[in-house]
Amino acid sequence: MLDAAHAAIASLSRRTNMRRVLLLVSESRDRGSESDLALVTADAQSAGVTVYAATYSALKTGFTSRTQVIQQAPPEDAPIIPNPTGPGTAHRHPSSIRSSCHPKTD
Repeated sequence: MLDAAHAAIASLSRRTNMRRVLLLVSESRDRGSESDLALVTADAQSAGVTVYAATYSALKTGFTSRTQVIQQAPPEDAPIIPNPTGPGTAHRHPSSIRSSCHPKTD
């Protein structure tokens, strides 16, 4: 991440009469960059580059993403409800649709 930020700051520093903004979207920990944080920070300050950082966590994404809705076959004794989309069609009660995160407990 720091290597990419350093290259972006160098590119932005060559632009004149423009606002210089760098948006970093990355994980909170840098892995493998050869650039030093103090050097990148000093270069950004001397070039007049404003840096905004948004942290992304691949681990936390799994806990915050929407769960997939799984439709299971309704029980045989579930009431049949008329379908409002057309005559002669019907479907089972919507209680048979459950979230994979919150299974129905009997």
